[in-house]
Amino acid sequence: FLRERRDNILRLIPDLRGKDLVCWCALGAEFCHVDVLLEIANA
Repeated sequence: FLRERRDNILRLIPDLRGKDLVCWCALGAEFCHVDVLLEIANA
């Protein structure tokens, strides 16, 4: 299950390029999953 979920996320990362995303991380959090996804997508 986790491997399939990971593969799906990796497959969709290019679709995130140039998008604005939101998440439930606290404002100003040192680490945020959306920041990581956008950094990868926009690399």
